[in-house]
Amino acid sequence: MSAEALGADGSLFEALFRVEAPSGALLTAITGLGVEPARLAPRYPSTTWVRTLELYRAHLFPSLPEPEGNRRLGAALARGFGQTLSGALVLATLPLFSPQRLLRSWPRLVRMGRTDVSLHVTDTGPRSADLHSIDPVGVPAEINLGLLDFAFEHMKVRANFVLEPISGATEVVVHVTW
Repeated sequence: MSAEALGADGSLFEALFRVEAPSGALLTAITGLGVEPARLAPRYPSTTWVRTLELYRAHLFPSLPEPEGNRRLGAALARGFGQTLSGALVLATLPLFSPQRLLRSWPRLVRMGRTDVSLHVTDTGPRSADLHSIDPVGVPAEINLGLLDFAFEHMKVRANFVLEPISGATEVVVHVTW
């Protein structure tokens, strides 16, 4: 397996498992993907991350439409990340950030967990920016919106996000205003 194929950090799975520890059929499905929750590997294929997210969304939010379930899963993932050592450090500093600083730091924060995502931020005004991302495995953009929702709420800033698909699920622009 190439290094590029191992684009998802094991800490992402740790954060997700802090949302709800897998058990029963969910645990069986996750271990079937090659993920052992008690012995996480340092890195996993990004496709394994996508499939794990799909399993968790279906488990945690079965009655919601996929976009809403994915957005809620993103917020839950952020809460789970906040329970990890590195996540607690990030959360402790968030209230000190301005929206511009958070968005300019977003590519670095995302790369903590995913090395295969390309993310660029462009300021579009004094209270707006665009986040352009290319995700080769197409993690639903609504998951990232949930992460951003959580971050802005933690900063006590109201933000509006408009998702613009560019190329299917792999390339999107999120227009952010606050």
